[in-house]
Amino acid sequence: MAQLNSYASLCLYGNDLLPTEITKILHQEPDSSQTKGEVIPCGDGERIAQVGVWLLESRGRVHSAELIDHIEFLLDNIPAELEKLTSLPGVESAYITCFFIVLKCGHHLILEDRLVQECSKYGLGINIDAYSFTEDDLEIQSECPD
Repeated sequence: MAQLNSYASLCLYGNDLLPTEITKILHQEPDSSQTKGEVIPCGDGERIAQVGVWLLESRGRVHSAELIDHIEFLLDNIPAELEKLTSLPGVESAYITCFFIVLKCGHHLILEDRLVQECSKYGLGINIDAYSFTEDDLEIQSECPD
């Protein structure tokens, strides 16, 4: 089975989360962030952020089809001296969200015990979003105008 794409994101959420504080603690600029109540441009209008968010993505940084490599990249960017990420100021929930995109069904994903334990050490939940496409789906997509 051909794997089309995989990537993962470290996702921190909280009503009182201040992205600048999280950035200082993690020594890493987020790919995306927002403060609750912030006005965010959206299409032709705008929206009000309902929660504070700090996201770091592996996409564009890890050049591997193996999802485990993407998770390891994110874990390597958490300072070792930190304990639970939910103990950071304003962080109420913390996850690694994995995007697993394959061609056809039947591809399996195994998360090694050591990775699950390391996620647990930091209080990280693991979300997996799996998508499957057939070759026909890809042909339809390639026929669509940009």
